[in-house]
Amino acid sequence: MKPYAIIGLLFYSYFLCGQQEKLISFYIQNKLYKKTFTITDSISKQLLLDNFYNKHKLHILLDSVVQNDNHYHYYHSFLPKKLKILITDTLNNVILKKKIKACSVPIMFSDIINLYENSGYPFAYIELDSIFSTSNNLNTKYTLYKSKYFTYDTIDIIGKLLVQKSFICSYINIKPNKEYKEKDIKQIDKYLTLLPFYKISKPSEIYFINNRAKPRIFLEKNNSNQFYGLVGLVSTENKQFVLNGELQFNLNNLLKQADSWQIQWKKTDAISQNLHFEANLPYIFSNPIGLSGLFNLKKQDSTFLNLRYKIGLNFYIKGFNGLLLFVEQRQTSIFQSLSQNIAPTTATFAGISFLFRQLDRLVLPTNGYSLTFSMAYGKKQLKKNTNLEQSIINKFQNQNNTITSSIYSYAYLPIKRFLLMKFIADGGYMNVVHFQNELFRNGGSKSIRGFDEESIYSISYIIGTFEQRIVLDKNTQIFAFIDKMYYKLLNGNYDDPWSWGIGAEVNTAVGLFFISYALGSQFNQPFSFRTAKIHFGYKNNF
Repeated sequence: MKPYAIIGLLFYSYFLCGQQEKLISFYIQNKLYKKTFTITDSISKQLLLDNFYNKHKLHILLDSVVQNDNHYHYYHSFLPKKLKILITDTLNNVILKKKIKACSVPIMFSDIINLYENSGYPFAYIELDSIFSTSNNLNTKYTLYKSKYFTYDTIDIIGKLLVQKSFICSYINIKPNKEYKEKDIKQIDKYLTLLPFYKISKPSEIYFINNRAKPRIFLEKNNSNQFYGLVGLVSTENKQFVLNGELQFNLNNLLKQADSWQIQWKKTDAISQNLHFEANLPYIFSNPIGLSGLFNLKKQDSTFLNLRYKIGLNFYIKGFNGLLLFVEQRQTSIFQSLSQNIAPTTATFAGISFLFRQLDRLVLPTNGYSLTFSMAYGKKQLKKNTNLEQSIINKFQNQNNTITSSIYSYAYLPIKRFLLMKFIADGGYMNVVHFQNELFRNGGSKSIRGFDEESIYSISYIIGTFEQRIVLDKNTQIFAFIDKMYYKLLNGNYDDPWSWGIGAEVNTAVGLFFISYALGSQFNQPFSFRTAKIHFGYKNNF
């Protein structure tokens, strides 16, 4: 036999010996668990052990291991329902001492570690020190190792600085010399994603040097100024088509202070128009306080004009989430009085709003939520109007204290990679309303679809929306929707209109296009394709 053949035979024999099969049996209370398992090497053995103990670590305790040739026998007993846990630090100070269910031990350890990770100790861990059993209990002693205490160093920003670094620190709640908190580090990218003028070029990093934690974030400029246009094609009962529309500009960071400005013009019918202006200046002098202002004008054909002024002080909790304290004034001027349901009024309100929002991205989100709630108290006054009956004037003067509230929330719930659900809840309430010019207005592309813009007047209302969305890719979603509304009219009656339809949103290099087709039914009338509503929209960043 040739030498290389002998060498090959030796290697082959060694390989066979190295791959010799071994057996493992698990016993719980001296009963065989399922079957005897076969392993071929140390890797498959470790995988089998890991899988078994991951399933049963909260219920059993290893008593002994017996080896008979190539057969391993692992014997276990059940853990008692409750354990006596003692946790001390390295100086033997008692951190925790209690009886606890075995299944709750991992949760308890996780809570303790989270507490220390958010108190300046990112490398804290717990180790088993000793274990012994008595007739009724299993006693365990653990040691908590805090490791080093860390505070924040200055933040490194890789990319063009569009705002002051102090704003970024306040916005993500990470400031130099502040105590390290793991939860703040994990949320850095989530909150930076919601800054419209920035986009994240790379996930953030954290460096630990001596006793300092130094975050590093990677940002690029994003075209955040936005033009928004919407055209509505409305079919009337006379089989004619009427156009209405909306133009909107959203401008961001003009003052390099993360400020935002919104200008909106809307045409709701042939001779009615709305003008809206809003401004926000957040984190003034890098403090979690901001200013906001609003002006709104609504001209209802040739009947009346509503003016609304609002100024507020924002208090931020994290990011742009927080509360707003505001004062607001509303005024109505009458062009011509054709009804006892319209009157010139003024009202002054003081109120509070809450905003909480967390989305995975600003454009075509697939996960997250937003919640806005507002409540205000005010007093109304009636201007001189000789056309009103004295009984109406007397009723108004006796009921001029007003409480108003509103809520708007939406949520995206992913089901599968390409499928998600969107829910919207929109509502408003006023305790005292006398005239039509004071009412809420709903209907249209941003309210209950399938109806004319702002054609539904109500004292109070609630709108629920369900959308089933198919995510074709990151930039394209198609959907089917159902809108349902319940509201109270000025005369005290109620109605529950609803609508359904389909739509699509497509984000391209030149902007976001969207279209919807909706059919609506009101006052128990059947759906009619002759009154269908079609809306085309376009949104472009510059």
